[in-house]
Amino acid sequence: MANSTVLPGPPTPREAASGSDFAELSRRISAAGLLRRRPLYYSLRFTAVALVLAGSAAAFAVLGDSWAQLCVAVVAALAFGQLALAAHDLAHRQVFSRRRPSEAGGLLVANLLLGMSYGWWMNKHTRHHANPNHEEKDPDVAPTSWSGHAVRHGRREGFRVSSDGIRRPSSSRC
Repeated sequence: MANSTVLPGPPTPREAASGSDFAELSRRISAAGLLRRRPLYYSLRFTAVALVLAGSAAAFAVLGDSWAQLCVAVVAALAFGQLALAAHDLAHRQVFSRRRPSEAGGLLVANLLLGMSYGWWMNKHTRHHANPNHEEKDPDVAPTSWSGHAVRHGRREGFRVSSDGIRRPSSSRC
């Protein structure tokens, strides 16, 4: 099916002088209606994910202790991935127009169904959007492990191979 959405043409000289490239792109995307909320889409999406998760739970119960559960686990993993993407859309307030239903939905999906702190994720994701791809400020880019810390500070730490052939940490701190 062809997409009937057509972006508006290039800006007039007056429009081009009124902001950054991002501001212009944002105006064009909004004018094309690409940021409109789509309640029917999210209703169908949440229903489909709920049905797949319910079917996965039922299949786990019916199959019992069996290797076939691995196939069900793959399906459940894909459904939980979709649920995480839906939580992302809830956090960006794409599902509901008001803050309270968005937060309630985010808490329900992230905390209860995914086992992830919605508040922690919102804080982290807000910092990501404030500084995208900035190594020192974007928490999605900056290394967070002790080895990443060592690399950032010019030290090469990690593992050494001892005389008996066993890999051991080269530093006592983690």
